[in-house]
Amino acid sequence: SHPKMKEVYSEQELLVDLSDDVETSAQTMREADVAFVCGGATASESFDRDNLKLNEASFMRQMGERKGSTKLVGVAFAPGTIVVEEFIDLVDAMLMVFLAGEGTGEGLARVVSGQRNPGGRLPVTILNEKGTKAMIEPCTEVKCEYTEGVGVGYVGVQNDHVRFPFGFGKSYTTFEYASVGNKKDNNNYVDHHHHKPSKATQRADDNTTCVPREGEIYCFYVQVTNTGNVDSHEVVQAYLTYPFPISTPASSSSQKFLKDFHKIFLKAGESQVVRIGLEREVVEIWQEGVGGWLVPGGDYLVSVGPNSQDTPVQESFQVGTTLQ
Repeated sequence: SHPKMKEVYSEQELLVDLSDDVETSAQTMREADVAFVCGGATASESFDRDNLKLNEASFMRQMGERKGSTKLVGVAFAPGTIVVEEFIDLVDAMLMVFLAGEGTGEGLARVVSGQRNPGGRLPVTILNEKGTKAMIEPCTEVKCEYTEGVGVGYVGVQNDHVRFPFGFGKSYTTFEYASVGNKKDNNNYVDHHHHKPSKATQRADDNTTCVPREGEIYCFYVQVTNTGNVDSHEVVQAYLTYPFPISTPASSSSQKFLKDFHKIFLKAGESQVVRIGLEREVVEIWQEGVGGWLVPGGDYLVSVGPNSQDTPVQESFQVGTTLQ
């Protein structure tokens, strides 16, 4: 096939360039209103990646430097987190596709054409340049000491080291979060738990006050409103901060642990009240001195929002004595 082909998809004219030559690709790109530049990374059971860069990171940067007035969208195909600092400030938008399988092409086309509103959220943290430089080199010795404790992933990263936080994701609309506390409005309350509630649970949910279900230690309500013009899913995320630091290294500025989340669907302008429930088994921590799981006594903070760093709703509660 010729490196430069013209096709028609729906009502849009597509310019396809299969060349690896920077200048040839850049010329094709500048003929378009919107261009997509792709990069990938691979790994398997037999080998891992040497680094977190996309194989085409340099090519993506060069396209960004030559885009002119064309809107440029970066598209990443990778098995996990990536480093984007080389090109991220040169593109107008970024799509993190991961490895989506045989339906990747059709799914991507539906998202970029507006037929489907993206509702995915990052299950990883993408670091900025400062965070990339601070990354700990992997241990290559036969014996490795793991001193980070539970401070791994988004928990062990300082906030100023993050480009895109855990749980992050954009869509074609916007959402607003508001605190409702432990009271709810029955008119727009939706229970997002998939299990069938017991009679006791049904009675609790019919009450305007949030009553913890069996196995829960606390619950409250959050109202989420779709403030844009597009119907969309949103992932409501609840993060718990314990009465004392339990993550290491001590320099970590994030002490928030994801403990509950709900994927909801809101039409444009619609609001829903979402129930946040903290089950004891997800709050418990292992106490070596006791030799068992317990819920420490003290003041807890629950932060709710669209990702681990954007949590506009905060609710506090207290556990009077340690629960063993």
